[in-house]
Amino acid sequence: MKTKSIKKNLTTFVLSILIITIAVLLLTGIPEKEPNSVILSLTGLAILIGLPIFIVLFIFLAYVDKVIIKPIHVLVESVKQVSEGNYDAYIEVDREDEIGALADNFNQMITSLKEYREKEIIEKEERDDLIASITHDLSTPLSVIQSHIDGISDGIANTKEKQSEYIEVINDKIRQLDERIKSLKNYSVYNKNNHDFKESIILKEAFDKIVYDLMNSIKPSTGIFNYNNSITKEIRLNLSYRELETIIENIFANAVKYNNKTILQIEINVTCSDDRVKIEFKDNGMGIGKEDISKIFIPLYKADKSRTSNKNSLGLGLSIVKNIIESVEGYIEVASNPGEFTLFTIDLPILK
Repeated sequence: MKTKSIKKNLTTFVLSILIITIAVLLLTGIPEKEPNSVILSLTGLAILIGLPIFIVLFIFLAYVDKVIIKPIHVLVESVKQVSEGNYDAYIEVDREDEIGALADNFNQMITSLKEYREKEIIEKEERDDLIASITHDLSTPLSVIQSHIDGISDGIANTKEKQSEYIEVINDKIRQLDERIKSLKNYSVYNKNNHDFKESIILKEAFDKIVYDLMNSIKPSTGIFNYNNSITKEIRLNLSYRELETIIENIFANAVKYNNKTILQIEINVTCSDDRVKIEFKDNGMGIGKEDISKIFIPLYKADKSRTSNKNSLGLGLSIVKNIIESVEGYIEVASNPGEFTLFTIDLPILK
């Protein structure tokens, strides 16, 4: 779009004022003398009046050019660079007037745009990695299923025992796919940050029931449960029962999955202060290495390097847990000593 020059407009305006002023003064101040004397008088009067005004206006225009026109040109050029994708087009600010405030706000806008763009790039890379990993983790069991179906149809599994073995592998892979698809569904739901703040639960009775069900899932000969819930009053959390169950079940599943001891020991403690609830979940499993502990909440991150494709998990469980907890302004921390223990600490706000 074509724009008019501010400098040109100001110059035209000032010259117009100058000419009109001189004309008015001359017309109102013509002396009644001979023509030659009149012309000389008019010329002298024009010089006398016009020269100082011209000098003042020249200085005024130079000042306007320096403090307004040039900064605007710099701003326009910076905006153009930003529109072309250059998020380093900052403007040097050395003044405290309105133009300086404008430049400072422009620099803040560039910083915000730059941060947003960098975040967008990181999210895109993470999304691409997520899609690639999901594709791999879903295609692997499908390939195994296909190969075993082909083996049965091609007569490779030519005995009942062999066919039963192939069918068992197929069923196992179908269950694996089912679990992975459920994990993806949960991740999709809890990664949208669309928590329903109208939903809440009474913590003690909900927690007692969830832990009771988990305790019954472990044989006394293979696991020991120590559960202490010191909450006595009716405390409510801004979570649904399913969300709380998802948090505890995922941490519990990790404790079972990465247990390398003859007897799994799990200790759960629930305490509260005036406005917060603290949940501690400790197990005696293989623990988490220092290089992995800061990454375990990343979607699809697998701290167990020996993990093979016949395991059902996609590595989304702890990411789902973190998303649920943060959706209600809580936080989760983890501490671990490899070979000895892993301790998850969850802090949640009490619903007032």
